[in-house]
Parts: sequence; C-alpha cells; structure tokens
Amino acid sequence: MSWRALLANPRTRVFAVVLGSALALTSVGSRLALDDYVLGLAARATPEVAGFAQENFDLFTFTTGHPKDNLELIEQGFLLPWWTDPALKIAFFRPLTSLTHRLDFALWPDSPRVMYAHSLGWFALLLALVAVLYKRLEIDPKLATLALVLYALDDAHGAALSWLSNRNALLATIFGVLALILHDRARKSRNWPLAAAAAACIGLGLLAGEFTLGALAYLLAYALFLEQGTLARRLSSLWPYGAVLVCWRIGYQSFDYGARGSGAYVDPSADPLTFLSVLPAKLAVLYNGALAAPAAETAFFGPVWHRPFIVAWAACVCVVAGVLFWPALRRDPRARFWLCGALLAAVPVSASFPSDRLLFFVGLGLMALLARVFCSELEERGGGGLSALRRAAVIGFAGLHLLAAPLLLPLRAGQMQLIGSLLQQANASIPRSSGVERRSVVLLGPPADIFASYVQPARAWEGESRPAHLYWLASASSAIDVQRSAPNQLRVRPAEGFLFAPLEQHYRGAVRSLPAGTEIVLSRMTARVMTSTSDGRPHEVEFTFREPLESSSYLFMRWEAGRYVPFTLPVEGRTTLPAQDFGQVLLEHALSK
Repeated sequence: MSWRALLANPRTRVFAVVLGSALALTSVGSRLALDDYVLGLAARATPEVAGFAQENFDLFTFTTGHPKDNLELIEQGFLLPWWTDPALKIAFFRPLTSLTHRLDFALWPDSPRVMYAHSLGWFALLLALVAVLYKRLEIDPKLATLALVLYALDDAHGAALSWLSNRNALLATIFGVLALILHDRARKSRNWPLAAAAAACIGLGLLAGEFTLGALAYLLAYALFLEQGTLARRLSSLWPYGAVLVCWRIGYQSFDYGARGSGAYVDPSADPLTFLSVLPAKLAVLYNGALAAPAAETAFFGPVWHRPFIVAWAACVCVVAGVLFWPALRRDPRARFWLCGALLAAVPVSASFPSDRLLFFVGLGLMALLARVFCSELEERGGGGLSALRRAAVIGFAGLHLLAAPLLLPLRAGQMQLIGSLLQQANASIPRSSGVERRSVVLLGPPADIFASYVQPARAWEGESRPAHLYWLASASSAIDVQRSAPNQLRVRPAEGFLFAPLEQHYRGAVRSLPAGTEIVLSRMTARVMTSTSDGRPHEVEFTFREPLESSSYLFMRWEAGRYVPFTLPVEGRTTLPAQDFGQVLLEHALSK
C-alpha cells in the first residue's frame, strides 16, 4: 500500500487515536506527585492546614495572597520557603476540573491508578475530537490523517498526562476543540444554535482552565483566513466568544483569582510590561518544545547557565521551521490559519513557566504545518544546493516526530512518577517518629525547592507525623557555603546568591525586594540578609535560631544521594555543600530504579 493510500484510509485515523492512547498507558501510575497532594487535601478538607484554603469548592487555590496565611505556610514549610513574597497569590478558577478531582478523591481516594486512568480517558476523547477537527478543516485527507498521527504521537503530551494536576489542560483543550468543530459547522451551515453551542463550549472550557484561551486564537485565525466577506463581517462572528470571555474575566477578577508576587506566573493584565519583557524568550522555548528538543521545561528546571543557549537554539529552530513552512504559507490560506492559531495560542500560556504540558493548542497548528512539509517532501523530486539543506531539515523533523516521539511518549507519560518516587524517598529519610511534631527540621541544599516544599503536603495527605516547622535555608542551584557565626547562628552563602534559579523566583518575583538589612522573623528562626549580589539579590544570609544549634528541638539535614541525611554542624570555619543538577539527580534516581 502506498503512503498516499495509507493516509487516505479512514482506519489509519482510528489507529492513530488508539496508538496514541496506548503509548500513554504508562501515565497510569501508582503514586501522587507534588500538587496532587495539595488538591487531595483541599478536596478532603482534613487534616486542617493553617493558612491553606480548604473551604473553597475550587481546588486550585494554593496561596490566598494574604500575608498572615502565607506566614502560616512558611512556618510549617508547607509549599513556601522563608524568602516567599508575603503577598504571593497562586489561585486559579477551575471549578469544572475541580469537580472531576473531587469525584476521584471521593470515590477512589486510595487508588491513584484509577485517577490516572480517568485522565487517560479524557486524552483519548481529545484525540478523537482532534481527528474530527482535522478532517473538517483540511481539504486533503492525507494532510488531515498525517497531522493527526503527528499530534497523537507527540511526546510533549506525556508531560501533561503524567501529572494528575494537569487534567485542567486536557479538559480545557477538549472543550476548545469541540468549540472549533461546532464553529466550523455553524459558519458553513449558517446554523445559529450550533454557534451558541460553540460559545457555550468556550464557557465550559474556561471553567475547566485558562488553557481554553488557546481556542480563541484559532477562532480569530478562522475569521481571518477561512471566512469570506469583509473583515468587519468576518470578525463579527466572534462576538459571542468575546461576550463569554468578558463574563469569565469579570468573574475571575471579582472572586480575586489570579497570580501575583511570583516570578514563574506573570498575569498579563496585572503586570503587562513584565509579561511583554519575558514573552519573546518564552514563545521561542515553547515553539521549540513543540517542534524539536529539548523540552520547554528545561529552560525553567535546568541549570541557569544553560538557559541562554536553550533560548538561542530555540530561536534557530523557529527560523528553520519558518523557512520550511513558507512555501505552504505563501499559497495556502489553511496553512496561514494553522500558523496564526499556533502562534497566538502560545501567548496566554506564556503567563506560566515554559513547559511541554502547555502545548496542546500550540501543537494543534504546528502538526498540521509539519504534515504539509512532510507530504510536500515525499511528493517532490530532485535535490542539490538549498534543496539538500531543506531536505536534511525535513528529515531531522521527521525523525523527531515519527521515530523519536513515539518512543519517548511512554517515557514522558511516566515522568511524574519518577519525580514522585524521588520525593517519596526524600520524605522517607526525614524521621517520622512521634516526637517529630515538636521539632523544627532544617534542610540545606535540596536540588530543587520541590523536594522540600511538598514534604509537608505529602505527609498531611498520608496521615503521617509532621514536623512542627520545616525550613529550608537554600536550594543547591549553586554551591552553598555554610559558616557557624555564633552558638545559635549560621551564615549561608550560595555561590550565585539566593533567588538565582527560576524555581526559587517562583516564590518571589521581585528579586531585589530583599536588600541587605532585611529581616524575616519566624517563630523558630530569623533570617537577616547580610550582603547582596551585584543585581540586588540576597547573597549572604544569617540565620539566628531561638536556641543553640545542638538543641534537640532542631534537626539539621542536608541533601545527599537522593535523600536527606543528618548535617554535621560546623564548630568553626566553613562547610561547602555542592551544587545539584536537577536533571542529573533525576537521571541517577531513574538508573537506581
């Protein structure tokens, strides 16, 4: 059977949906991870955690933004470190997704595998809807089928499927794709009830998650490139979606949802200048995550000195892809529709930190464009010169998406299980004895803040004994110099200063807001900034504890070989803790398993 006949066969589309779902079966894991514990605690409302909003139906309020609540969380070491912005707010309006999680935690709270299977079912539905959308919008059946194959096998989806807490992206994309299908039918048949149903789907999608904004990008692109008539008439078809968007935004603001004080989440309506300043680099990294490698999140979790190279590489990939897409863009309005939708869909998700889990809508358009490039290459003859370079680029993209992606999808669909396993191992290394409820655990040098910030949520969910206080003094994004300056004092000096890594800035976006002399007073310790880096971040911080460091009320621990071990306090002089590479730590843990 020729490749044309294979792609024209309707069974190929069914096979693509089944294969994509089957390759993602590794997402059906046995453990919760990170935010999953937080959602579970909010759904169960017990045990009660001071400072944590457990009374809302919506489960995605991580911090309320009230300084008193944040201080309570810092004292416990529940999500927040000592350098957190007092007004930090991370709260998302996702009641529809919250309902699905509440059902999970009510019906099978001890069966994570059922919860993951629940998410996988939504993914299979999404692929089926994408198949319908491509079939409706593409004139050439082989382009529709190849685009679906590329979308279904995209390993970037594994990042979303591996994490229960990212189900909101699945639901939001499902409703968004359904809205696009209904909009296309409504415009072609002039059926206004279908148009109303499409607008309702956008509303439901926004109640599932902000990702539905990506569907609005394609609706605008549809009006610009696939509609007939004057521009004003084409744009007038969008007014129902605009009305839904305005209502949603008014409700979002009225109930005080949103993000502020964070360097990872930037609300474009509250801080447009900061959002625009970081937008180009985030866009490049997101497009690269959809088109090539490495994954978009490497720019956030990887070593800081890698980031300029990742952004530069991403820009080059975007240029090469643009050159490959240009012939189709020049002659095909549908290609321009897909590109416009993909480009605009990346803008709203850039309010978060770059991650492949955000690429459902971005990939929708880019896979349709890659399908054109691959089909064009198969149909053309000849070579030499520029054509040879073009062919080499096409072969590279084809190798990534048709060979590497289906091999990587099962691995990436299980990646959060690896992180959850490492967190579980680290958590187990901290004593669980009954006396720990009266002690303050002080951690030094976790490879990333998440291996300290989620210890308390995990223990609360499991019903285990929790330390009265859990403080982590500095994460090991660079080597940490520790000096004892008094019987009850430690001076901590990371080589690159505090608030160096993007994950550290997640808790405080204004990195210059802790100048020398600033004191953070907690019940069992006080952090005083002694010196600052050249760019205004804390460089050396003195921690003064309420009792001598040898007091039995304190337990000092450091990171070593994937777990916490007792930290030998320096009597005099200095101790240096090595920097930790988050990716290397995960790789070593994976190999040990």
